[in-house]
Amino acid sequence: MTATRKAESRIPDFFVVGAPKCGTTSLYSYLRKHPQICMPTLKEPHFFSTDLPNLMQVSSMDSYRRLFAKASQDCVIGEASVWYSFSQVAVTRILKANPDAKFILMLRNPIDASTALHSQFLRSGKENVIDFEEAWHLQLERRRGRSLPAYCPESRCLQYREVFSYAPQLRRLLNAAPRRQVKIYLFEEMFREPRAFYVDLLTFLQVDDDHRQIFEVENSNREFRARWIGEMLTGVPESARDKLYKIRTAMHAIGIRPAELLLSAATRPGRRRPLPQEFRRYLAAEFASDVEKVEEILGRSLTLWRERDCFSLVSVELATQHVAVADAARPPQRHLETCLENGSMDRANRPAGALS
Repeated sequence: MTATRKAESRIPDFFVVGAPKCGTTSLYSYLRKHPQICMPTLKEPHFFSTDLPNLMQVSSMDSYRRLFAKASQDCVIGEASVWYSFSQVAVTRILKANPDAKFILMLRNPIDASTALHSQFLRSGKENVIDFEEAWHLQLERRRGRSLPAYCPESRCLQYREVFSYAPQLRRLLNAAPRRQVKIYLFEEMFREPRAFYVDLLTFLQVDDDHRQIFEVENSNREFRARWIGEMLTGVPESARDKLYKIRTAMHAIGIRPAELLLSAATRPGRRRPLPQEFRRYLAAEFASDVEKVEEILGRSLTLWRERDCFSLVSVELATQHVAVADAARPPQRHLETCLENGSMDRANRPAGALS
């Protein structure tokens, strides 16, 4: 292992900067268990994303440095905050604190990633429109501050298209950081060949191979065990949610994650319902231009994405037609409160209030 900066500085050597729902929780778990790597118990401190202030779980440099207080002098220090790549300022602020910082960015088929984020937000109470297609078409209205969930710390996170338009994020990262300090991986390749991915990543971080052979999938989709659990967790008043959020943040700072314990007991692994094919084709057209730009930036074809979806600009006309038909036929929005009252909500999509 090569010499690292002295740990007294308490500024990480590497950062997992995104993207959400792209395998970062599994990656964090693998790296945190490596004997030569130190990562804090608090995942996603988001200290450097000051333009997303409601995501910041640590707000002062002293508090941030304390996250790494137990790091030995010869270990490699890292942290994982999945909204850093989406932030306009995080990467430049990181490089100002540590010009030699290394960056790891995970990318996933944007259709799968956006669907997964919507599902997660439903469970956490940050989304209140059950149907992803309806939530997608609310993006413009929500950008204007309307139709937002009662509990939504950062409304920009509900801009699913912007969140998973990777090209601007890649340009921002690669324009700020030297290419030798950046590693970009695909979620699909990570889980297809996890061992090869892992060894390559350890080489990038300049730590020894710990010969890990088992690669568990973390933070996979879950559903509530019973209907009444979802009702109870979503029935928390907005005023109480703010207090619970502050308590949760304080407990995270000392290594206690109450939401994970609660959700682990209250939920079970479950399959996410597939999107209607017509809407999936529409999303492929929506993301087509960005996917082509990502391929240009990376200098490679995203074959694993294209094997599943036709990311082609030719289908833009189809997408436009889909929007027109959907707008004409769309029923009133199915919000959580209404569905919980009449019992029509699918249990796989019940949220967990502010406790996630």
